[in-house]
Amino acid sequence: MVREHVLMLLWGTTMCLSRTKRDVLQWNWTTDKRFSSKSVYHQWEEIGHSRNQLLGSLWKNLCPPKVEIFSWLAIQDRALTRSELFSRNIIQEGQTVSCPLCSLHLETPDHLFLHCIFSWNIWSLILDWWHVPWVCPNSLANLAIWWFDSGFRNLEKNIWEVSFYATLWSLWLARNDLVFNNANLSVEVVGELVKTRVAMWMKTKFGIKIYSVEEFKLFLDVQIRAYPTEDVKADMDRAIVIFDSNAPANQCVFSYAKADVDLKGGHAYQF
Repeated sequence: MVREHVLMLLWGTTMCLSRTKRDVLQWNWTTDKRFSSKSVYHQWEEIGHSRNQLLGSLWKNLCPPKVEIFSWLAIQDRALTRSELFSRNIIQEGQTVSCPLCSLHLETPDHLFLHCIFSWNIWSLILDWWHVPWVCPNSLANLAIWWFDSGFRNLEKNIWEVSFYATLWSLWLARNDLVFNNANLSVEVVGELVKTRVAMWMKTKFGIKIYSVEEFKLFLDVQIRAYPTEDVKADMDRAIVIFDSNAPANQCVFSYAKADVDLKGGHAYQF
């Protein structure tokens, strides 16, 4: 547990490389840049607050209740993966506990839903749909903290958050289809199922009846393409940072985590 919290503290830092400056070792959570136990304690408290906020923010009524409940369990490492079943003595010693998607690692929730190469490709496909580059975090909880604090607003925020639930649920159903039905899985098919579920749940949420699911999927594609996400990047401090590709040296013109203002005369997109 201590190791996990320390890693989360380090994951929240940003490393800036320079060819012209000498390397400097400093502690970013104090004003004098020197380490103190007090600063670690305050950061530790903030992490706990972020996790509690996350667990409370999952209940958005954007998808079926069973999906929200399952997501809540998965983020807390309580989904019934093989590692969890083994710890409950449901899977006996000698039975396989490896991930059914890759057969390379122990099937824990973090591995199954994030670090498995198949799952990583699904998340990459969905984030590519949004034109958002990403760096895979060390846990599903950290991914969720970033995802639900992304800075999107209004309709785009709903579509973005539903995409998280749909990806998680689609990975679980695909995993079960493989385990119990020996199904053949492909990233492309599961990715399309994610988009289909996003369209279905958005249609249900807003009571849209005049369009079919496939027509609404086309609408989502247009809506996401119209949104200026090609200049949105996932920063390591779990903020959404926007870069102006036409500005000199691809300068940062907006950071949701710091200010909702126009910096250096650049264009700040409105979320």
